[in-house]
Amino acid sequence: MNTEDIKATAKNIGASAGKTADDVKKSVQASTDDVTDDAKGYAAQASDAASDLYGRAKETVRNAADSMPQSAADAVAAGKRAYDGSADQLVRQIAKQPLEALLLAGAIGYLVGWATSRS
Repeated sequence: MNTEDIKATAKNIGASAGKTADDVKKSVQASTDDVTDDAKGYAAQASDAASDLYGRAKETVRNAADSMPQSAADAVAAGKRAYDGSADQLVRQIAKQPLEALLLAGAIGYLVGWATSRS
C-alpha cells in the first residue's frame, strides 16, 4: 500500500466518521425533541388537571357557603323551639307546685349569695 492509498483510506474513514457523527447528532436531536414534546404534553395534562381540581373545589366551597345561611337559620329555629318548650315546661311545673318552686328559688339565691360572699 502506498502513500496515496493510505491518504485515500484515511479520507474515507474521516468522511465516514463525520457522516456517523452527523447521524448520531440527528438521532440525539430527534430523541431530545420527542422527550421535549412528551414533557410539554405531560405539563399540559397536569395543568388541565389542576385547573379542573381548582374549579371543582371552588364550586364545592361556593355550594357550602350558599347552604350555610339556611343551616344557621334552621339551628336558630331549633334552639328557639327548645327554649320555648323548656320555658313552657317550667311554667307548668311552677303552676303545679308554687310553694316548692319558691323555696327552691330562695335556696338557690341563698347559695349564690353565700358563695360570692366567701370570695
